[in-house]
Amino acid sequence: DFGDYQDGYYSVQTQDGEKIGQLIAGYIDIIVKKKAMKDHLGIEGDEGSTMLEDVVAPAKATLVAHGQIGAGQYAQDGHVALRGVLRTPQQQPQQYGYGINGAQYGAVSGEIQSQSMARAQRLRILDTYEHPQRALVGTIEATIKSVAEAEEELEREPHIELPRFHDDYTKRKWVDEQVTINKENVNERLAAMGAATAQVVQWTAVQEEYDDRVGTAIATIGSNLPDVGRNVRDLAQFMPDRRRGDLIEATRKLCGAFGDFLHAVNPEHEEKRTTVLAAAGRVGDFSQQVINTMDEPTHEQSYFHDHLVQKAKNVATSTAQLVLRYGIQLSLWLEVFDWDYVPER
Repeated sequence: DFGDYQDGYYSVQTQDGEKIGQLIAGYIDIIVKKKAMKDHLGIEGDEGSTMLEDVVAPAKATLVAHGQIGAGQYAQDGHVALRGVLRTPQQQPQQYGYGINGAQYGAVSGEIQSQSMARAQRLRILDTYEHPQRALVGTIEATIKSVAEAEEELEREPHIELPRFHDDYTKRKWVDEQVTINKENVNERLAAMGAATAQVVQWTAVQEEYDDRVGTAIATIGSNLPDVGRNVRDLAQFMPDRRRGDLIEATRKLCGAFGDFLHAVNPEHEEKRTTVLAAAGRVGDFSQQVINTMDEPTHEQSYFHDHLVQKAKNVATSTAQLVLRYGIQLSLWLEVFDWDYVPER
């Protein structure tokens, strides 16, 4: 008894502080458990779960336990408030007698009744994708529509307003300017889509993880591809017939390559990693083909490009051989010394 110290503080020092703390913690646990039992709402706090409730009396003995949801109609995901349970109000209070496993709210001894509570219905889950994955699928579908739009742009007639020219020099100069502008636009958009394709390949390397930047990169492809179709269509009008057909065909193949790539990275299809890489490789090949068709490379440029690609392949092959050789030597070395080694990532 410390007396009356309501208007001030009283400090006490004791060696039993730990025991006092444990005692207080025990009382807190008791209060929390009682509160949880009082506020318990069905299985794991699900207020939509069914329950059998009864009492114990001299004339009868009953059980309090969770029951199973009786057979009902199917419902679609998105029309319910709780996952797994659909509750719809009845027009008039009805009585049900579904047996023990069909118990509803308000069940009492002797009979099972339902006043204004509806019978629980079984839920059929139609879409199991998480929200980010659904957003990515929606972005991919929108970009596929952009691919179709780009193909339609290639088939449409160009609308080029020709100004009045006073002489041939002015006409040739204007044509050269239009060709240069369209080429620059195509090259810039191809570069943006190529970078976006590489980003998608990089960010989808770990299939168990989701990177929200994937959707942004795919949207970049969708926003640039229709403009590529329009610029190529206008550019082809200033080119000879043979090169015009080659450019349109190369662009059409590029659109198909992007369609295959989008199909490969769609999480609904669960394509293998090799399929994604192969589709990305075709995007790069057809992009280069479009560039070469717009401007036929010189002999020096072709020679440089071919040798650069060959050197890059040699580097990749040598690196793979080096990694394989290192793995074999490391295994033999560990086997000789009988050591356990876990390589760092």
